[in-house]
Amino acid sequence: MNKSWPQVPLGEVLTKTDDWIDINPTDTYREITVRLWGKGVTLRREASGSEIASPRRLLAKAGQFILSRIDARNGAFGLVPDSLDGAVVSNDFPVFTPNTSSLLPAFLEWMSKTQSFVDICKAASEGTTNRVRLQEDRFLKMRMSLPPIPEQRRIVTWIEALAVKINEAHTLRQQAVEEAERLYASHLARRLEPHTDRWKRETVADVILTMDAGWSPQCDDIPARDGEWGVLKTTSVQWCEFRPHENKALPSTLFLFRFLPSKKATSWLHEQVLVNVSLS
Repeated sequence: MNKSWPQVPLGEVLTKTDDWIDINPTDTYREITVRLWGKGVTLRREASGSEIASPRRLLAKAGQFILSRIDARNGAFGLVPDSLDGAVVSNDFPVFTPNTSSLLPAFLEWMSKTQSFVDICKAASEGTTNRVRLQEDRFLKMRMSLPPIPEQRRIVTWIEALAVKINEAHTLRQQAVEEAERLYASHLARRLEPHTDRWKRETVADVILTMDAGWSPQCDDIPARDGEWGVLKTTSVQWCEFRPHENKALPSTLFLFRFLPSKKATSWLHEQVLVNVSLS
């Protein structure tokens, strides 16, 4: 950001909207969800009014800025797309209308993907573990660097042109990866075909000792950090590849010994008791 750009409180360019509607049990509604890490706003589900727990919902319109109170600190925010104009959200997803005379929605969308904006949301969030929430009044007092409208338009044009080139490069790379995988699979299959009469055919049960599925607790869809416990997702195992980052962080409210064999769990729990006694 240019240091000459003025620092403007978000409350001067974003207006909180309170466009509530009553839910009719016989009507069908589209519900919005906001994905983490700046991945945008998407359809959660279509549901009848009878399936929606609350009698009222907040109406969202295309071009408005929406965020998650719980996960704004994890990049859960974005613009409502045209395809979700008129969708509804709960009170956990406050909606703001940009002041287009001083802030272009497209500029806000790109700017919100930066680390500096994520830091703003972190600074505006407070609460205890697993109950951290963005405080709207604090959020609207936070300041952002805001260039003039012509400069915003120029920046958006430049970023969008760059994004097109990046997408083209991603497409070419993906095509190359897919072709390499096809060649690999083809050659691997040929190499693993029986070549002599010494090969024999066995069932899977003949060559493995055990096959188990572990307990799968309810977790937030946030990867575990170094030193934290995580639960692997199905996407962690790909074709000839293990992806350890495809996991969900285990909530701190769950006890570690749920994951340990009984003897180890007892030993671990005994050690924690001794440590707590000694510290006290």
